[in-house]
Formats: sequence, C-alpha cells, structure tokens
Amino acid sequence: MPRIESVALFSRVDINEALDISFKIKERLEDRGIIVLLEDKLYDKLGGVRWRPEYVFDLLIVVGGDGTILRALHSTGLSKPVFAVRAGLVGFLADCDINEALEAVDMLLEDRYRVESYKLLENNIDLPYALNEVRIGATDVLKTVDLEVRVEGEVIALDRVDAILVATPLGSTGYSLSCGGCILDPRVEAFILTPVSPLTPSFKPYVAPWDSTVEVRSIRGDLYVSVDGVSSANLPEGTTVKVRGSDRIVNFVRVRGSFIERLRRRVNPRFRS
Repeated sequence: MPRIESVALFSRVDINEALDISFKIKERLEDRGIIVLLEDKLYDKLGGVRWRPEYVFDLLIVVGGDGTILRALHSTGLSKPVFAVRAGLVGFLADCDINEALEAVDMLLEDRYRVESYKLLENNIDLPYALNEVRIGATDVLKTVDLEVRVEGEVIALDRVDAILVATPLGSTGYSLSCGGCILDPRVEAFILTPVSPLTPSFKPYVAPWDSTVEVRSIRGDLYVSVDGVSSANLPEGTTVKVRGSDRIVNFVRVRGSFIERLRRRVNPRFRS
C-alpha cells in the first residue's frame, strides 16, 4: 500500500462511542498531515472536509458493523484498501474494537500492518461485484420462488425456496452460515451455494470451484436479486441470473488477528471480549 496522504472516513452516527472514536481518528490523522474526507452524515456531525465520489483517497477507514463496512465499500466503488473498526452487533469484517482503534491507526501510519485480499463475485445483470454474497429470491418476503440451479451447465437443484445465496469465502461466515452453509477458509478458491428455506430437505449447500459459473433460473415467480444487501434489482419470471468468480479483489488492512481468530469471535461467545 502506498504512503497514506488522504483517508475517507465512514462511520455509524447513531452510536456515541462510534462518533467519539471517529472524531479522535480524524484528529490523529490530521495531526500527521493527512487529509480526512468525511461521508455526509459524519460530516454533519463532526465538520471538516466532506467526501465526494469524485475525490481520490488512499485508504478507507470505517467505524461500524459489517453493514456499515459493506455500505462504505460499495459507496467508494470497492476500489480502495479498507481498515475497519468494530462498532456494531456484527463486526466480522472489522479488524479491531473501538478501544484499540487509536493504537491500530498508529500502527498503520508506522507501516506495521498486513494486507488480506479477497476476491469478488460478478454477475450478468449489471449489479455491482459482491464481497459477501449474491441473494437470488422471491420479490416478496412472504412468498417462495421455484428455481433451477445449474453449475457449469449441470442441474444441481430444482426446488421451491425463499432464496439462493451465492457466497464468497468471506461471505460464508455471514448470511450463508446462518442458513446452514459451511465455512470456507479464504485460502480455498471456491464459493458456496446455500438454499434459504428449501422445500426439499435434500437440497443442501454446495461448494463450487471459483472459476465455475452458477446459473439460477426462475421457473415460477419474479426475482429480487441483491448484492451484499446494498444494491438490488427486480427481474421477471424466466430470468436466468449468472454468477461467477472474478479476479477483482478488495484489500483489507489488518493489524490484529487472523481470519481464524475473527471466526472464533464470530461463532463462539466465549472468545468475545
């Protein structure tokens, strides 16, 4: 990662602790001569320099849970390295807690960090790349949809479901895990297809190679497709949604624990501080 000269700062603004640490991070960076660009809601709270989509920056810093982190990444085009501070109910993507944030920022500025790269999923319906998952389901949460699912042209499922999740290894620890999917180590070049409330008990999660293509066709019912819970599209019955692994990546800047350490905290309350 090049020398940090400018930072885009995103944060939850409904948690006082998140606002407090965002202000302290802003001060710490500005004391080092670094330009800090604040997203709209944070700018309204703290003042400073407002971030605009056309502005160029070196690092994205996010204070919040996974939802805030995903929103910030998509708002900035999934284009810059991200460092995240946990401030929310779910913070698997984050690197450290609020009480460690300032020390972590100092480590960043002293080049004491590592970079973890995660590949993204692409699709054929003009939605953004997915860091966590693509959800393909019914347009109404109270309805189901009949789907045909193919991997490399071969049918692996024909069933009535609430939705199908196509999740990256990083995303396998989130929504997919809650729906019964397994955890994929990020070193595994694969993604997972996880059904949400399938009618047929035998329809189980399926792990596919990263370079394969998944086709999900609606046999009965219109489709609602969402990417990372951030971007979405409504599609008519009969549409085929194709999802495949891409070579595009997002870099996470880490100064703390490994994937396994974050996973322990995610799945077992005994490991949470």
